[in-house]
Amino acid sequence: MYLIYGRKHPQIVLDSYIFNVQRTSGTKSRWRCKRSVRSLGSCKAFLVISGKWVHASESHNHPCEDLSLKIAIPQSIMLKRVE
Repeated sequence: MYLIYGRKHPQIVLDSYIFNVQRTSGTKSRWRCKRSVRSLGSCKAFLVISGKWVHASESHNHPCEDLSLKIAIPQSIMLKRVE
């Protein structure tokens, strides 16, 4: 998982998919796929982050992003895939 800085908020890159923060509450946060916007295809994929644990859904409906991670900051996490 990588952290990159967006214009207003940071973004997360996991398996070449980009996620934007949706909401935070205490130590938990929920992140939605960058393409969750209806005009970009309404992808339903999301991440839930709690501490160092990341729960990732597997429901992308589009190919992964072609991006360079030169400016990305690597993060150490424990990943759990959710279907």
